[in-house]
Amino acid sequence: MDYIVRKFDASYKIPGGKFLRVRTNLSGTYLCNPQLSGDFFLMPPERLADVEKFLHGWDLSVTASAVQLTNRLEKFLQREQILFSGIDASAISHAIELIRENAGITQKSARDIQ
Repeated sequence: MDYIVRKFDASYKIPGGKFLRVRTNLSGTYLCNPQLSGDFFLMPPERLADVEKFLHGWDLSVTASAVQLTNRLEKFLQREQILFSGIDASAISHAIELIRENAGITQKSARDIQ
């Protein structure tokens, strides 16, 4: 099945004043080539592409995707020894959840997936 690729972005101001923008293409319900930008730092800075690659392919229709993505992203960042300053995994997940809502993607229940 072929999907039309659509472009979306979401901006999120984290409590405390930091800003995050996520821009991505969506192919069906999947993130394609997401890009993170905003008022944050990353150590080491050259690893931003690795974080974006990790997010690529995430299915926004999966139940509790924001919670699952936060958990998986936190584990990835720990394993890869990547540190954010100004944002965290939950802020990224929140911005992606805004994209899901703006795209009108409904989440499937576990019963629907089987």
